[in-house]
Amino acid sequence: MQIHVTLLLDDGRRESLGPGAVIGRMVQSTLRIDDPRISEAHALVSLRGAELKLLSLRGRLSVDGKPKTEVTLTPGLRITLAGFFRLTIETVALPDDILAVSTQDGADEIVGAHGVVALFPGSASVLRSGYDPAAAAHVWTRAGESVLRRATDPEATAIDQRLTPGDTFEVGGALFRFVRVSRRALEARPTSDRGRDETRLKLVLRFDSVHIFGADGRSAVIDGIAARLICELHEIGAPIGWFEVSRLLWPTDGLTPTVVRQRWDQLLTRLRMRLREAGLRSDLVRPSQRGLVELQLGPEDQIVDET
Repeated sequence: MQIHVTLLLDDGRRESLGPGAVIGRMVQSTLRIDDPRISEAHALVSLRGAELKLLSLRGRLSVDGKPKTEVTLTPGLRITLAGFFRLTIETVALPDDILAVSTQDGADEIVGAHGVVALFPGSASVLRSGYDPAAAAHVWTRAGESVLRRATDPEATAIDQRLTPGDTFEVGGALFRFVRVSRRALEARPTSDRGRDETRLKLVLRFDSVHIFGADGRSAVIDGIAARLICELHEIGAPIGWFEVSRLLWPTDGLTPTVVRQRWDQLLTRLRMRLREAGLRSDLVRPSQRGLVELQLGPEDQIVDET
């Protein structure tokens, strides 16, 4: 079965796009929209776990007037590009089976591996969707094959371990399985970062400190610039460029872009490691490859603003 989404466009066209399709102004785009308000590479269709998503690349997406960095594609949904060009989702065709990573017993955690899966052995949430620099290893699919790369390995792809359904592998003393599962079964399971009670968070914001409490009694106090980052992102309330946030956190005048970027990367790495050490979600502040960053909250997370 061919995975695809059928779109009805604002200009009356009907298009069918598969995973990896780019929507944009450039001639090489899978779906070209020749308008100066549309970015050259505006958005990407991507298969993430058991869902087909539209991801913002260099342009804006919105649903019902609310800005989005990614949207799960479902029939009837209307998405607006750059504030003016509308797409209506007519049909979504997905496979019956999904490749996934699970914990060895398979009882608690399983995450679809068509995107990137980050592994955190020993944490409250062991498997998480998306890349995380603090992870012990990552599993992802490329060019029709799935691979495992450990954080201690060099960047060369020659050391990547190829995975096939049924494989068992060890990371950080924990055993994992690479399996093929029913998409419907995977859709019915809560994701490890959002559905489990122990990952529901309460954040008390005090500007120079942020007190984070998990539903299972775990907690952490974030202070200094990392606390200010969380407070600023809460105040902004939407994805924003990382450099714009950096200007709010420390003076950037006289600093080269390379130095500013190094400070930013170090700040995010320290914050993620602090949260992971406390057994809390390390993706609370989530950057994207498009240079945007946002406060990533679940539907049951609570914010108490005492700033």
